Amino acid sequence: GASAELGREFSTVVYYHEGKPRWNEVLRVLVPVELYQQVHLRFTFKHRSRNEAKEKLGPAPWALAYLKLVNESNGTTVKDGYHDLLVYKIEKKFDLSNPTYLDLPSLKTNQTGHHKHKLLQYNNSLSLITKDVLCVHTTLCSTKLTQNLG
Repeated sequence: GASAELGREFSTVVYYHEGKPRWNEVLRVLVPVELYQQVHLRFTFKHRSRNEAKEKLGPAPWALAYLKLVNESNGTTVKDGYHDLLVYKIEKKFDLSNPTYLDLPSLKTNQTGHHKHKLLQYNNSLSLITKDVLCVHTTLCSTKLTQNLG
């Protein structure tokens, strides 16, 4: 809620066997203007096991998606509205603290071609899941940042 303490992470749940899950969560992200160019939102997907012994360290993420808050081509903030984010399958040895995934396309609109394979290998650690997207809606609330050119 609005009175919740600020944090670096937010977790939510979707139930197994839900074919097209919808979260409808609202997150408010506070970013200092001087850091806005460097910030992105990373979404990780985790599977919870029924076996507690497997989860001593917590569930490991099996996929990720991300959204840069600034358009690299023109320096404006991401436009208000819906964005279809590409989802990447994480291989076992991927280090989430290594931001190499930022070099991969993040938006479905940046992706060209039709893929008949379910997975498209990008490197040894990440594969694009061609059938899935994460749809997010953004709204900018700022008196200092703009979505307009010039």
